Amino acid sequence: MKRKKLALIWLVVACLVIVSVIVANLDRWKGGFQVRQPQSFTIAKAWWPVWDTFQIGVRQREEAIRSFRTSFLQTDDYVSALKQFQKEETNAATLTIFEAILAASEGTDLKIVLLLDYTTGSDGVVAKKSIGSLIDLKGKRIGIEQGTIAHFTVLKALEKAGLDQTEVQLVNLDLDGLKQAFLHNEVDAVGTYEPYMSELAHQGNGHVVFSSREIPRAICDVLFVKESVAREHPDAIDHWIEAWNDALNYKGGEPEKYVQALNRLNGTPISDLKDSFEGIFFTNLAENRMAFGTPERPGYLLDSLREMEKFMLEYGVIQQGLALEDLIEFEGVRRFFKN
Repeated sequence: MKRKKLALIWLVVACLVIVSVIVANLDRWKGGFQVRQPQSFTIAKAWWPVWDTFQIGVRQREEAIRSFRTSFLQTDDYVSALKQFQKEETNAATLTIFEAILAASEGTDLKIVLLLDYTTGSDGVVAKKSIGSLIDLKGKRIGIEQGTIAHFTVLKALEKAGLDQTEVQLVNLDLDGLKQAFLHNEVDAVGTYEPYMSELAHQGNGHVVFSSREIPRAICDVLFVKESVAREHPDAIDHWIEAWNDALNYKGGEPEKYVQALNRLNGTPISDLKDSFEGIFFTNLAENRMAFGTPERPGYLLDSLREMEKFMLEYGVIQQGLALEDLIEFEGVRRFFKN
């Protein structure tokens, strides 16, 4: 009987010791391995069907995988999105290679980790119908968002026409200002992108006189991240690449549900969204593999960066060249195919 009582006492003592250890270490365990908070990141973006598609893919993946929480910082235009990316608290951006080069030239260490698309007609120059061809732009007022991909498109149009930028009047406005100026006949042409190209052509008595169809693979949309994110959080890069692959599978497998989700996100009418797809080449992971290549044998993404940089230098958008190979993070796409 005494032995049973002694055993019971020891059992009670042991339980008390275990409870005290748990209580003493509860806060530490909550912050450690027992309660793991998702990694949080912020991506800056403007409205664009492809970037919205990426956002849908990330949201859907994070509903199933709780290891990451990505917030999208929505802006109205490319300039604002780039400014948000350059802030310390923002980790990544979906923009074009133009903005990637511009940010790097201004001192932001970044890595391009994913090619989302290149446009085949969704960027361009809309002019009044009285302007029959590109050469007729001489002496005219052309609206631009200075330091953006739309600026680049206008300069490429002038280059094709054999015109120097000094032979036209470039009017620098924000996106909303460009639209209003064209509709109220304050400018004769504007550089812009879908869905605004179609809207201005229809509403402003205009037509498209130049588009990215004439400069294939020149305007590439990419996901780029702060260099510290690429170095310290490769799992986040893998997560976003997987999410892009999921998004494209959703787009191809359930096209009506996909376009409805896109409409709910950005408010663009479904018919306009479908029309805009005609000028966009969505780049899947197989295309990314070809575009990125390897450090020893880079793919066409590096060529596109070189062409863009050359143009930006020539027209004074940036002041000196960059080590463009250093802007490309080759390993993310390569890991996707290794797994």
